[in-house]
Amino acid sequence: MTTTRDGFTQRVKAGMDAISHLRTFLEAICQPTLNLMESLERVVSDALCSIRDVKAP
Repeated sequence: MTTTRDGFTQRVKAGMDAISHLRTFLEAICQPTLNLMESLERVVSDALCSIRDVKAP
């Protein structure tokens, strides 16, 4: 026999599992964008360093 508490515990666990799956899904979508942003930051940083090197006497 399932008690009210057991039912609540099962619903909470199901909710936590759903949140975990959603987080994994969102990370999979967002990670390529984050990687691209980091790459762009490195490119801009390298370009700025190159400009400084060219301007240096």
